[in-house]
Amino acid sequence: MRDNVSVMRGLAQHTRVEHSKWMWNLLEFMALINNNEAIHNDMDSCGLRLNDSLVRIDARVLPPEKVMQGSIAYRYSAATADSADF
Repeated sequence: MRDNVSVMRGLAQHTRVEHSKWMWNLLEFMALINNNEAIHNDMDSCGLRLNDSLVRIDARVLPPEKVMQGSIAYRYSAATADSADF
């Protein structure tokens, strides 16, 4: 399957989720776990607990690095940097 670039590209496109949708899905999952009494009791017995919200982290985006190939330096667009994940 890894040899078939079009399959890998299609799989990557299908599994790549927008950030806002990913956050919404995660919040929904956390609510389902927190609202299910059986799961809540099991997790409680292990000393585990999920928050009702996501953790907010203040961060910054670093500028992209130059890719050096011999004497030539290449830059890439940060907007399309994740397109090489297939």
